[in-house]
Amino acid sequence: MRGDAGGDAFSNLGTLQMARGDLQQAEATFRKAITLSPDAPMPWVALANFLWARERFAEAEACLVKARQLAPNDLVAARTSRGAVLALTPRSDRGPASAARPAPGRRR
Repeated sequence: MRGDAGGDAFSNLGTLQMARGDLQQAEATFRKAITLSPDAPMPWVALANFLWARERFAEAEACLVKARQLAPNDLVAARTSRGAVLALTPRSDRGPASAARPAPGRRR
């Protein structure tokens, strides 16, 4: 183990808080998870999922970019989640480069 247990525990707690509708506390908890395990990708992905659900797409993508930097070969942690965010993000929020191509799995 890399010492990520604290971050994982807080990520799990944040997920529970989010499910219960305690959104302010959930966001604070996800950010605490990152403070405890800044080099672990999963707390970044958990925060990204929260932000995406709140339609804060640019912030979510930034978190996923960070997760991918931390674990470039971890498809579950970074690449798959980023693809989901991009597929469901309105094109106007993605900038000109992303708007030029269809989202994964979508036709023009």
